[in-house]
Amino acid sequence: MINHMTLFFFVFFLHLLIFVASNDQLGAIEPKNEIKVNNFSVFKYQDGRIQGIDAPEKLTDPQKTNILKLMNFNEQEIEKMDTQFKDLLLKDGGIKVDTVTTDKVHIYTDLNGKDHIVTDKNREEINKLRQEELKKSNGEVSPLGVNNGIYSGYGTSVYKGKTSNGVEYIYTYHNRFYFNERPNYTYLDTIGHSWQTNATPKNSTGEYYVQNLALRSDFGFKSIDQSSLTGTKAEVDLRALTGQHIGTLTTEVRIPVSDQGKTAAFASAYAHAHTNNLINMALGVAGITFGSQPGDKWG
Repeated sequence: MINHMTLFFFVFFLHLLIFVASNDQLGAIEPKNEIKVNNFSVFKYQDGRIQGIDAPEKLTDPQKTNILKLMNFNEQEIEKMDTQFKDLLLKDGGIKVDTVTTDKVHIYTDLNGKDHIVTDKNREEINKLRQEELKKSNGEVSPLGVNNGIYSGYGTSVYKGKTSNGVEYIYTYHNRFYFNERPNYTYLDTIGHSWQTNATPKNSTGEYYVQNLALRSDFGFKSIDQSSLTGTKAEVDLRALTGQHIGTLTTEVRIPVSDQGKTAAFASAYAHAHTNNLINMALGVAGITFGSQPGDKWG
């Protein structure tokens, strides 16, 4: 059963005009300027993009931070990134699209299928309800407690350039989730993002790993569903391991050059199941609808 409530999570409006070369520059664009970043050479294209870096893991933290700033990421965004995500962005290159985020929401769905929108005012009340239901579903409270507030997630979009025939712009959508310690429940979670009708998806990839001190254990996603033209969704098999649980769903999309100067919407969401019932996710046009299965749903 799909809940009737359609939630527009992390909606981004892509100002295509900002980072796109004018029509008379749509030929092959070679690196225009060499920029020295802490004694490391970075190449910047005419349209503002930064050329991808072959081995970003060899860079120092200050070098990575300064190059990400050249890619239009601000300090607050960079502070939220772990090392692996920084390296992924630096290797791909490009330039972050200026965005506006709307309708960001956290919903807790109880064991009866009732939705509760979590706010600062009712957060403690919802925590108590979640703890009582934890006793019902698991028989006892986890040694880790309720673990409220350990999740964070965000989406971002990067402009990568144009196709070789010059008729489409290439964008990459990243949907990132992060648990700063092991969650109470380690069932199948769902993650997804969707976009407007003028975007054509080309490829989706996913990574999921657990970082415990210096040890990283990679698991990937259980599945990635690319059957929809308006979005991608995936299943994440969370592991009952101590450490930080981190993952990213990435999709490359193409947008026609004829849409230059228009805006485009991108929605992303994450659902953390509290039972072994997978939380359903239906992808619409720049919108996502969740099922009524119990759990926490963010967007």
